[in-house]
Amino acid sequence: MVMEGPITDEDEERMIAETQARVAAWRPSPEAMELLDTLSAQVGSRVEIQAWDPMMIWLDDEGPFPVRGRLGAVQVPPGEDGFAMPTMALSEVSVVPTKMGYDGRDRLLSPQPQEATFAFEVARLFSLKRLREKR
Repeated sequence: MVMEGPITDEDEERMIAETQARVAAWRPSPEAMELLDTLSAQVGSRVEIQAWDPMMIWLDDEGPFPVRGRLGAVQVPPGEDGFAMPTMALSEVSVVPTKMGYDGRDRLLSPQPQEATFAFEVARLFSLKRLREKR
């Protein structure tokens, strides 16, 4: 659609209605749903997650330290814009320092109402591995 000149009230109302309809009809892709199912299967397990940082394109060992914790839940609350923002709840959180990385917990983890539980945005996930439980 090409528009020239000032927008009319009718055009603005139509565009807002079309946008609201697209937001309401949006659903995660099958690939996204598969990832959420895979993550949900790990609930209750101790995991190590590596968050993505764009600097890792050039310096793969200078990203945030891996974070370890117990995966408590995978949730898909709507974000501020109405789109889903999947998060993983982590408790018993610690970091695994690396030689060149940095501690990014303050940027990566959001405190949750439950004491000592943090939310990690799935969109920032680079890798996840399940840890063996100590017996």
